[in-house]
Amino acid sequence: EKPLAMTAAEIDPLIGARDRAGKFATEAYMIVHHPHWHLVRDWLDAGRIGRLKHADVAELTKIAEETGWLLDGYHVKLIMMHSPHLCYGAYEEGVLVGAVMAIEFETSAMIKYFMVKPTHQHQGIGRRLFTTLFGVLKEEHPSLYLHANPQLESFFESFGFKRVMEVGRYLNVGKVPPFSFTNAQAKELDSGN
Repeated sequence: EKPLAMTAAEIDPLIGARDRAGKFATEAYMIVHHPHWHLVRDWLDAGRIGRLKHADVAELTKIAEETGWLLDGYHVKLIMMHSPHLCYGAYEEGVLVGAVMAIEFETSAMIKYFMVKPTHQHQGIGRRLFTTLFGVLKEEHPSLYLHANPQLESFFESFGFKRVMEVGRYLNVGKVPPFSFTNAQAKELDSGN
């Protein structure tokens, strides 16, 4: 993926320089030492950012209601089950105050449910969450996309994203009966496919 040299012939001078300097020559070792990753490790160790738990879904639903996001708890649980390593929460004294998660595909990933409680916005929590997830995703997936709040467009542009389309938002206004399934019913429907 990221070779130490472009050809085998270029390796010998590197080995010679390594031996003369008495140092190591390694590939991709900077990740271990880069300040960005030390900062993320500190956040994880301090419990300020961690993996989402199924017990967080109820609190995440409340945050979604407060921020105006449409969120389906069953869908969130499916994402957490299939991609737990891409589901992060920000916590204050053990209480969830923000979250971000992603779904992986073969060569791409979609970032979903990026939200921070209104009382905790503009404190760097969202940036910490997004930086953590983005750092994991950008190395493995050449294409990343997300559904974003238009008010956050400049935030996402700072990470290299660009707007490619606008998606409408549709709500049930009572003219069509909502489909409400329990987890057991949804699993039963899933098993029929």
